[in-house]
Amino acid sequence: MIQYLDEHTKRQIIAALFFSVLIVVPVMWMLMDRTPPFTVEHVEIVPNNVDQGNDIHVVLTVKQNHLPCNFGIIHREFKEFSGKVHFYDPVVRTELPAVENNKIISVVKLPDSISPGPTIYRSSACYFCNPIQGLLHWPICVLVPGVEFNVMKELNDSR
Repeated sequence: MIQYLDEHTKRQIIAALFFSVLIVVPVMWMLMDRTPPFTVEHVEIVPNNVDQGNDIHVVLTVKQNHLPCNFGIIHREFKEFSGKVHFYDPVVRTELPAVENNKIISVVKLPDSISPGPTIYRSSACYFCNPIQGLLHWPICVLVPGVEFNVMKELNDSR
């Protein structure tokens, strides 16, 4: 009977080790996976001189690292030369933006209260690329470096 218990104990230990490897290895891989979905190599605003109240086209040249990622949260801000900052409400993105020819193009409306003059656009995109990151609310963030452009005074048509 003692020999039977020893064999049974050995089987339990082997089974426990097998199942712990099946659980621990993927969880550890997901915890250590901190590679962003894309890396920003260059940013530009097109056109660089934009009238008040118009849209800007943010063109990101990126290197795509991996696909797919789950939803992400985009934070945007405009900083005027005077120091005044315009924050946008975070935008939830359900999938990665389309990448064509290593470029991502976003259209962003300028705030109504923005003043003419040099302005800096900054943003960050935080993505949950695996279930552990979503569970722990520990996203991978891609920072878009600040890019300067000019806000031009809107010309009123008063005919």
